[in-house]
Amino acid sequence: MTDWGVKSETQQRLLWTALTGGHLTKRSDTPRLINGIERRFFEGTDFYGSMPIKGQDYAIHVECEVKSYRDQFPLSRLSAEQRKFLADSYAARELALVVLMEHDDEVYRSVYWIPWPNFLGIETELLKRVSGNYQGKTLRMLDVDLTAPYRLDMKARSWVLPTTHPLYAIRMGR
Repeated sequence: MTDWGVKSETQQRLLWTALTGGHLTKRSDTPRLINGIERRFFEGTDFYGSMPIKGQDYAIHVECEVKSYRDQFPLSRLSAEQRKFLADSYAARELALVVLMEHDDEVYRSVYWIPWPNFLGIETELLKRVSGNYQGKTLRMLDVDLTAPYRLDMKARSWVLPTTHPLYAIRMGR
């Protein structure tokens, strides 16, 4: 059985390097004993790193939280601690990024690189769509209109960063 969490983190690190020229470093986890069972916990996001800015002598600092899912993404999977870390990073003028990697049984169907303020905007829009049993707490396949601007494109069996993606403009120094 595939561990999509580990696979997604590995894939994200490779994508980031290939598409931005930057690097991501996996945060180390802290082992803790809970009810006699060792559990591993992270402080902050999954990755920290950088993205070089074209034509500049510097790179922007990046904080990146990676989540994989199938069909729908429960917003509760982004913990209060992760949210706080992303918010604090954004407030410090760093690039805070939520990466959603949608998969089926064998492959990724979609990859989204969503800047933190845009992710908050998506959450706000989902709450406006509350009706019937839907409470606006899950990103569903039919909400693709909200996530489409942040989707990576698949071309010739490789992911590419579209020129319309917000990170493309940042990367190009615009």
